Amino acid sequence: MRESSQKVIVEGSGKSKKDAFAAALNQIQAQIIKNTEDTVLRIEPLNINVLEAEERVWTEKFLFFFLPRQKQEFRVKLEVEVQCTRVSLGEISFTVTNGEANAIRIPLINKTI
Repeated sequence: MRESSQKVIVEGSGKSKKDAFAAALNQIQAQIIKNTEDTVLRIEPLNINVLEAEERVWTEKFLFFFLPRQKQEFRVKLEVEVQCTRVSLGEISFTVTNGEANAIRIPLINKTI
């Protein structure tokens, strides 16, 4: 097992601040797994820096005149420092065994011939 720390930049958006932040944090695991060949056991965030935080507000109307309402969308860009615990599959030696089947298994019937 190896432990290493790295920085990941993720973005998220949502209808509330909480949704935008949660969407960004959910992308951390995908970013780390995409950039490594090892099996990741644990991902622990150490530090979170907000690079960008944006709120977009606009007025939505039905048929251009009726029922105006305010809509909001939040977007954040985060730099997250994480500590990963990994297992390197290249260091594990697997043994190869060649075995021949002595019987034929029939899938629908749980008997061997």
